[in-house]
Amino acid sequence: MGWFNTILNAATAASAAYSAAQLRAMRQEQAEAAAIQAILTQLRDLAFQLRQMAESALSLEAQSPKVAAGALGVVEMQLQESGIIPDLFPTLADKEYTAQTYRLVANNKRRLYSLLTPNERAEVQEFLGVAKRLFDCNYYLEHLDDGRRLVKASDTIAKNPNAGCLASSAGLSLSMGGMALLGSICALTGVGYIPDLSPIAGGLALGGAFLLFFGLNAKRYRDAKKLIDELGDEIDVERFRALDQELGDAERARQFQAQAQAFVNAFLEERPLPPPPMLPPAAPPVATAHGNVGARGTYAAAGNGANRMPEPNRALPPSPAAARPPQIHVQRRTEAVKANARVVQGPPDSNGEPKWIVRRKEQEGDAKAPLGQFRCPECGRLYYVPLQPARLELFCLACGQGITVQVV
Repeated sequence: MGWFNTILNAATAASAAYSAAQLRAMRQEQAEAAAIQAILTQLRDLAFQLRQMAESALSLEAQSPKVAAGALGVVEMQLQESGIIPDLFPTLADKEYTAQTYRLVANNKRRLYSLLTPNERAEVQEFLGVAKRLFDCNYYLEHLDDGRRLVKASDTIAKNPNAGCLASSAGLSLSMGGMALLGSICALTGVGYIPDLSPIAGGLALGGAFLLFFGLNAKRYRDAKKLIDELGDEIDVERFRALDQELGDAERARQFQAQAQAFVNAFLEERPLPPPPMLPPAAPPVATAHGNVGARGTYAAAGNGANRMPEPNRALPPSPAAARPPQIHVQRRTEAVKANARVVQGPPDSNGEPKWIVRRKEQEGDAKAPLGQFRCPECGRLYYVPLQPARLELFCLACGQGITVQVV
């Protein structure tokens, strides 16, 4: 599904959203007609691409209405985030084409959903949530280095709102000239050529330092402004800032990206869905050792340490925050099933469907552990299981397939 890999590239929606906002701003500023026409051509091409993606998604209906509904939902997500609406275009033909695209997606998505069972609709919604997070991961990793530079530049501009006046070439030249003049006067005063200006020399020196500070500040402002002009058209700085605060680490993002991509692939290929992706925990902060650092490593002090030999720093036990989240492994049971688990009906989910919870036979009442999801590898029926270490064997209520579930 090469076309779907294209749509999973968030650049389509992000580029369109920026172009749509830019078009509105240019119209308000009454920009040149040629510049406006160039953006209209870009938006028209993107609207055409989204229409083609919607038609490609509909072509999957014969294979699987569920997959078609999920693919069309992703197109709808991209269409809504793109900001492409009929009112952006001046001609009636473009307005109607865009409106038809919205109707094509909305009407067929509603029709496809009516063909699905409640469990299949739940799978589609789960798939769309994972696809949305995959967009975010792809966007974050694609712009990681430049995005962080852009965030830093934006913070520089925000912290120095008055530096713009000195950031211009004239302002910078004036400040540098002033510093040179003050430096000359101070030098002459210091060697005795102007002996009566000693009190003034101190003030001139302070003034020179003041101008030097603002000159350097102006250079930082100018460099930041240049970077924003270069990258601002490509990267949504506030979106990247939010993702960087959430993900904060390229390796964590890549791990989540791999899990999300595996989930998406399984959905599109009609394979049993793996557990939904979970963001790996952040690495714990590096502990700072207080003590002596010798050639053989870092040493930690214990007690007053006066009469004790320093002991090498031993590895600290992993903190709860760094513990790996519980994983659910599901497989078909080909030999005899011990049936050491029972399936109970839990409270309904957001769609009004009951949650079927798998627990140990001896467990009474509600488990305090949070619940994770898994599906029957044969028929795909959705179950929930407490996220605590266990090896459970049961028969699927829907198809009778023997299942082994391990929570580790």
